Amino acid sequence: MSWVSTLNRSIRSFYAGRLIGLILVFVGAAGFSAFSAVENALNYTELQARVERVGLVCRPKGTPTTEAVDCTGAAPPRAAAKIIRQVAVYVRYTSPADGKEHQGRLLVAGKRIQRARTLRPGDSWTILAHDDDAETIKVY
Repeated sequence: MSWVSTLNRSIRSFYAGRLIGLILVFVGAAGFSAFSAVENALNYTELQARVERVGLVCRPKGTPTTEAVDCTGAAPPRAAAKIIRQVAVYVRYTSPADGKEHQGRLLVAGKRIQRARTLRPGDSWTILAHDDDAETIKVY
């Protein structure tokens, strides 16, 4: 067996392994997307919320998003802490869980940021509200 055929076999093995890896990543992403769609369909109801205001919230890097505060009232950051700013949309909606009106805050990311920045108080915005927990909402 020559070194050329050994090299040839090694190259084919490398690309076969790479192809298998890409297929696994694709199948995993498709599975996650399908699970998310099914979970939303079973546990959330699409509804129209009324926008109360749109603003920026800030939090130090490494802290949970639940600890984000309005940027205007945020304490000065530590010298070494990086501050993360996110668009927040404050909404009022009627929950399917209890039929009562609730207020909530949605942190917007990705492709929805441009749409969120154009919202004004009184605008209608589609959200997902949890069927059992009146306080849980998601961006649609």
